[in-house]
Amino acid sequence: MYKKSYFFIMFFILFSTGIFAQNVFRTPIPVLPESDFTPVISKVADGSEDADSTDLSLQSQLKKDLAINQFLPGYWQIKHGNKAEGIAEMFSWPLMIVGNILLVDYLIDNDIFDSEFYTESNNYHYCWYSEGLENPSNKWEMYSALVLSSGASFLYSYSLYSAEEDYYNMVDPNYSKQYGETLSIGDVLAAPWQPENLLNFDFFPVYPLFAMLGTMDSSSFQDIVDYFKRDSVSILGADVHPVAGLAMALSASMLLANLSTTTEELTFRSHLLREKGIHLSSITFGAVHLANMTLPNTSVESTIFQALFATLFGYYAGYKTQENGYDFRRMIALHFWHNVTVMTLDYILNPDEAYYFTIGAEFSF
Repeated sequence: MYKKSYFFIMFFILFSTGIFAQNVFRTPIPVLPESDFTPVISKVADGSEDADSTDLSLQSQLKKDLAINQFLPGYWQIKHGNKAEGIAEMFSWPLMIVGNILLVDYLIDNDIFDSEFYTESNNYHYCWYSEGLENPSNKWEMYSALVLSSGASFLYSYSLYSAEEDYYNMVDPNYSKQYGETLSIGDVLAAPWQPENLLNFDFFPVYPLFAMLGTMDSSSFQDIVDYFKRDSVSILGADVHPVAGLAMALSASMLLANLSTTTEELTFRSHLLREKGIHLSSITFGAVHLANMTLPNTSVESTIFQALFATLFGYYAGYKTQENGYDFRRMIALHFWHNVTVMTLDYILNPDEAYYFTIGAEFSF
């Protein structure tokens, strides 16, 4: 019992710290030179157009507010008049904590203590491999943990995005003319479903090409046929008809993808792309996926392929985002439908082996 409690606490601390560090350091605090602060700041402050000292004090205060918002998402929104959004974003940390608790409990219930580290199985190399996860129980617990964690990451990323958008609009009256209006939470989540983001040459024929690359390790077409010949399939702990299993897999993938892809596009195709350029944003996007090899039963080989594939996607998405005036909604749609396709196919081709839906699954990004 003591050993389990110790493992639970240490894993929770390390996992939470890793998630926190990843989110904080991959989104920079925007810094503008002093000369870029216009009289608009002074007018907002006290109606004066020549109050340089007010400009400087507000510049310092705004940067401080942004820094606090990275540790306490929603702080900026509440302080600057958008209380409803800020309160919602403050739930990101509680959701992340609950998601981590469910994750650790799931791993403990599936004999995670019998894990092997830096091992080889079925011609693949693993940083962390557990036989207990080959036929796990409580799959709903794992899926719930992923949904809660993904929802937390989305709220956190959107809080940073909207705070930085407010910041730039305050210091530069021409910002929205150059980069467009700030996307609302609804705009971001609805992007994969809007016809204007799907019926264009940025989406087709690139979507089937990326989907094909993302499933290049898949088995033959016969495996898909065999899936539908089964009397029943197992999904998230339930035995259902193959058609129902497909519907459940598709729905589960859509929910996770809508949260995770919007999080990544908010992070890598908004201010990071604008401030650091396409090379750094794309390479960073690919590099962060290397962390997936630390997930249990996720091979090193597939993770490296995944990182390279994500880098390629990052370059394409970055180029198209720049081409569209830094409007990244089409790339949210492309990213979303790719992940949905890959995760759903991964389940159909391996219904007995798929132990959870995750953005770190074999060859998905």
